[in-house]
Amino acid sequence: MKRVFVILAAAFVGVAFGNAQMHFSVGAQAGSSFSSFPSPESDFFGMGYGGGVHGDLTIMKYFAARLNFDYFMFTSKKDKIASTFANTLNAQGQTDPQGNPFTASDFGISGFNGNIFGINADAIGKLPLVGSPFEPYALVGFGLGIISISSPTITFQGRDITQQANIQTNSTTKFSMNFGGGAEYHLRVVSLFLEVRYVLIFTSDNSTGHVPVVVGVSIPM
Repeated sequence: MKRVFVILAAAFVGVAFGNAQMHFSVGAQAGSSFSSFPSPESDFFGMGYGGGVHGDLTIMKYFAARLNFDYFMFTSKKDKIASTFANTLNAQGQTDPQGNPFTASDFGISGFNGNIFGINADAIGKLPLVGSPFEPYALVGFGLGIISISSPTITFQGRDITQQANIQTNSTTKFSMNFGGGAEYHLRVVSLFLEVRYVLIFTSDNSTGHVPVVVGVSIPM
């Protein structure tokens, strides 16, 4: 009896993989991302933009695995940073060389943008629609998020004071998870897709999140 069960199980696995539509595709995507940063970072960074590349392995009709690499840059709110500099100095009782309070217009800021590089391994559940080129899907996965801030250049009344300001920037690498969904539109040679994800990076104290909304293309290999 045990031998019969083993033979039946082996036959079932063979049929399942024999009918599986396994194929590999590669592609790229680009779009915008809505930041969901913890405070006080949320006060200084706005919407991001970027893109990435991916490789998909379709294992069977309803399931695929994806390896995704992407990068998004979040522009800093330069006016808000300049106002913070001025308010901080004024609160300390300092004045400019003419003895006047500092104002945001005294400072010029460039750089100081947020960067997130992500590596994710995702499982994709597909829902093929009979007779339609559209194919909705959902995904969930885990990975790594590398967060950094680009080095700023700071001027005061046109004079470079970056070294005196001594603002330190660094990067951190943390585990992440992401989930979302989208829809593919299958053409003869390629597939186009629209996708929305929520990416959660497990940074210390409070998690860092962002919501990429991208369009992309996948090319079967």
